[in-house]
Amino acid sequence: MQVEINFEDLCKKIEEFGRSVFFVSSNSYSRFSFAERLLEKIPGIQVERFHDFQENPKLEDLIKGLERFRVSGSRLIVALGGGTAIDLAKLIKFYSEYTFVGNESSPPEISNFNDDIELVAIPTTFGTGSESTHFAVVYAAGKKYSVASYRILPNYYLIDGSFAETLPPHIKGASCLDALCQAIESYWNKNRDEVSVNFAKEALKRVVANFRGFIDGDKSTFREMAYAANLAGKAINITKTTAPHALSYTLTSHFAVSHGHAVALCIRHMFQINEDCFKASRDSDGVQMMQDLYNLLGVSRAVDACGLINNFLRWSGLETDIKKLGVETYKDLELIVSNTNLERLSNHPVNLNSEHLLSSLTGEQPLSLEYHNKV
Repeated sequence: MQVEINFEDLCKKIEEFGRSVFFVSSNSYSRFSFAERLLEKIPGIQVERFHDFQENPKLEDLIKGLERFRVSGSRLIVALGGGTAIDLAKLIKFYSEYTFVGNESSPPEISNFNDDIELVAIPTTFGTGSESTHFAVVYAAGKKYSVASYRILPNYYLIDGSFAETLPPHIKGASCLDALCQAIESYWNKNRDEVSVNFAKEALKRVVANFRGFIDGDKSTFREMAYAANLAGKAINITKTTAPHALSYTLTSHFAVSHGHAVALCIRHMFQINEDCFKASRDSDGVQMMQDLYNLLGVSRAVDACGLINNFLRWSGLETDIKKLGVETYKDLELIVSNTNLERLSNHPVNLNSEHLLSSLTGEQPLSLEYHNKV
């Protein structure tokens, strides 16, 4: 079971583990002077820091991190950063008893674990909710994999909204859009239950109420958005994500669109597609669920929900036109659709075909697309 802690609790935890800590962090480690704060509080602390990685964790990064972790001799891992840092820390803990040979083409299944290692996750961007999920992303041989196990779930998490102070608007926007989309996708998910729905509702309310202020730097919104992301993470920890996330991965890997931005682009037209499919199958419960979702978003129709997402993108300084992001031809659209993550697609509340997926990217019927005759 996870426990939320504060800075004082973290210091006590480090003392408990012999004043030795293994940090997995990006540049946020120095940006927030986190080491200095710990050194002031805990004289003689031994810190080994792993930061030699880029966005979107790769198997090679994991192997390097494991080597550094073993040399450190620490049993306490602290992840400070966005989803990449937290996911790598999860994987380092998970694979701490496994020796990679270096030619693995995918993350291996394992049976030996060291449960004496503990992990504290401290998010500095508020989107993935990775601090509260039991899966972690890793890329191997150019393919994206999700490693899932409740042994990956961090033992503790620390939420501090002040980390948002130094984030530029487009980073804040992309992160919050990821949280918003995760909450939406959990809300309409086939796997939803009462607990996940309550997490999703609370996340949605916080994002909608605080998004504009968060982008504009209103400090009163920082903690609210930090908890919105955490709640969205808890929601998808139960349900996982659906079609918009399934579609988004190629926008990120092939067209270099940041993750939260990509998911927002993929979810805009999915409201209408879901509603149309529910109506076609005479699923009144599904239609009502969509209406309830619109109400949570503060809108009344699918087209208005799409407009809300577009407004969030614009306020964040993020492009709304996928053509301007490099998706210029019909073949580009087909590439995105053909690479759709089938596991995530299976969680979607209605059955989707390739035409639905194409329409979700463009808002148009596939056969009428301007892209269609372009090669």
